[in-house]
Formats: sequence, C-alpha cells, structure tokens
Amino acid sequence: MPNCPTVLIIEDDEPFRLSLHDAFENAHFHVPDTGSGHGAPQLAGATPPEGVVLESQMGVPRGLRWG
Repeated sequence: MPNCPTVLIIEDDEPFRLSLHDAFENAHFHVPDTGSGHGAPQLAGATPPEGVVLESQMGVPRGLRWG
C-alpha cells in the first residue's frame, strides 16, 4: 500500500497474527508479518517499519535478539 505507514508483526500464533494483520490493514497500514523471528530482519530491511508488534516469548531467535 503506497503512502501507508508500515507495522511489522512477529507472532507465532497464526490466528492471533492474522487478527492483528487484519486490524492494522483495516486501519490503512502496510502489514508485513512473519510467524518466526527468522524472517523478521529480511522483512524489516525490505520495508523499514514505523512500528513493530513483537511477541517477546518466542522461540529462537528470542524477542529483540536478532543478531
């Protein structure tokens, strides 16, 4: 979506992730999402987000430790 703010969602619970995705998309955000932390750096690099919704109790990579 051109000219829309981007919110990256990182959540391994698929039904919850899809609910979040739909809610942000309905609010006119561009919403890349992933079910694991492994895909997050690539998504964030492709479209730098203005915000991130991150599950902090995920498996590896954990939370904010992407590096």
